[in-house]
Amino acid sequence: MIKQTKKFYNDAFIEIFSNIRFVKSLLKDFVREPWVNLINFTQMDITKSQFTGISEDKREADLLLKFPIKENTNIFIFILLEFQRTYKKMFLRLHDYLNRIYRNQKKNSGKLSVVVPIVIYNGSENWKDKVRFIDYFTVVDKTLARFIPNFEYILIDINNFDDTLLKQLKSEVAYFFLLEKTDLSKKDKSIERILEIFRELKNQDKNLFTLLARYITNLLHYKQIEDN
Repeated sequence: MIKQTKKFYNDAFIEIFSNIRFVKSLLKDFVREPWVNLINFTQMDITKSQFTGISEDKREADLLLKFPIKENTNIFIFILLEFQRTYKKMFLRLHDYLNRIYRNQKKNSGKLSVVVPIVIYNGSENWKDKVRFIDYFTVVDKTLARFIPNFEYILIDINNFDDTLLKQLKSEVAYFFLLEKTDLSKKDKSIERILEIFRELKNQDKNLFTLLARYITNLLHYKQIEDN
C-alpha cells in the first residue's frame, strides 16, 4: 500500500511539473532567487532518471529539468525536482543523485552545468532534515571544512504556506498547493474548498483547470472519496 501511495503521488507530481508553466511559477513565486532571472523559459528539456537509491531499491529521482541561460544557449541550469512525503535520509540521496548527474554530464558533454536540487514536501511530520550537507559534520578545526562537499538544496514545504498568501498569488503552483493542503478526511469542508478553487480556476484558465481537475479527481478516486 505504501508503494502504491508513493507511485500515485510521484506520477501526479511528475505530470504537474512537466508543464513549463508550473515550473516557471514554482521558481518565480516560491524560489525567487536572483539566478531564476537568468533562465530562458522558452525551452525546457525533461529527463526522468531512474537510480538505485541508498536502500538499493529502484526509484526515480523524479524530474531533471534543463534550461538554457538567457543570451547564451551553450550554458544551462539543471533543476532536480524531488517530491517527498518523508524527510528521511534526504541529504544522502541528493548527494548520490548529484554525483551521478554530474558524472553523466561529464561523460556526455565533457562540461558541467549547475544542478539546483529542489525538494517539494507535503508530509504529515515537520521537516527535520538539514538543507546544507556541511551541517551534518562536526568540524573540530575550520581548516578541515574545505574537504567537505559543500552543497545545499531548496526546501519547499507546502505545509508552511498560509492559505491567504496562496490565494493572493493566484498562480499555477499556488492553486496546486491549495489543493494539496486540502484535508480530504473532512469530506464536506474539503469538497467545498475544492469547488471554490475550481470555480476561480475555470474563470481564469481552462488548460490549468483541466490539468488540476484531473489531478484532484484521480486523488479523490484513489482515496475512495465520492466527489458529489
